[in-house]
Amino acid sequence: MSEIGIIANPHSKMNKRNPELSAALAYILGEQGYFENTQSLGHLRYVARKFYEKKIKILAINGGDGTLSQTLTAFIKEYGDTPLPKICVLKGGTINIVAQNLGIKGTPEQVLYRLVNSYSLGKPMQIASTPSLSVGDHYGFIYADGLATRFLRAFYRKKTGRLGSLILAAKLYAQSIFKTKSSREMIFPQNLDIKVDQQEPKSSQSLLSICTTMHALPLGFIDFRLGKQTDTNHLRCLSFEIDPNEFWWKLPIVFTCDKSGLPMYSRAFDGEKLTLSGMSEYTLDGELFENGGSEVSIERGPMIDFIKI
Repeated sequence: MSEIGIIANPHSKMNKRNPELSAALAYILGEQGYFENTQSLGHLRYVARKFYEKKIKILAINGGDGTLSQTLTAFIKEYGDTPLPKICVLKGGTINIVAQNLGIKGTPEQVLYRLVNSYSLGKPMQIASTPSLSVGDHYGFIYADGLATRFLRAFYRKKTGRLGSLILAAKLYAQSIFKTKSSREMIFPQNLDIKVDQQEPKSSQSLLSICTTMHALPLGFIDFRLGKQTDTNHLRCLSFEIDPNEFWWKLPIVFTCDKSGLPMYSRAFDGEKLTLSGMSEYTLDGELFENGGSEVSIERGPMIDFIKI
């Protein structure tokens, strides 16, 4: 019985660079399941309904974190109260933070081969149950705003890979030392109002804020395991309050923690529901959303069962 479904994003950078990748993945899958290249969000919703009707048990996703977020959003909305299939991340994008947190190694072809081989032989698979974030009407794992969104826009304009992002970050850091016009256009605070549950909102002059259910961000920076983990509905939002004029010497210290376990120059907002307002845009798993200062509510979304293979 065919119980594996694969969704590939043909617009991801890796798939564009390697147009033969989809054919290779379809070949590896063989008769074990269904393969779909989704061309649009509308097509993605159609495929979600198709896979729901086929009762697939494993959903493999070939794309980056943005593709993962968009796919899960479509499936969560389509499946409703029905449990989602187990998710296998094939690492087919420029940004693969979720796969890094899961410890998934290898190319998309190698990951899929291990999956199909284990499935066909009936081998037990290691499952990592991870809570998602519900941000507005989308689902994902990493919310950020402020400097993070401005950096992503610059990164997407260059359309470079991991090395390019490091070069861009180093360039921005160097510019901040000399307070160039380019750095001033990127590095400036925003006046956020952050409401925790039913409490009164608190104001934060935030360079950027982050909320995630992942343990670590790129390169291992900021370990969210330091936050409270006993309450399954608990969320932690970190707001980094750094004067732009002090950015160049405070940034290296940010990646250390104070006695309470928080990254330096950050404020923690802990609760089951976080409501943020004041940001012009935000990102969820690398996807950018215009906001115009409106409120955005962040809560725990469904638990996602990832296959670690």
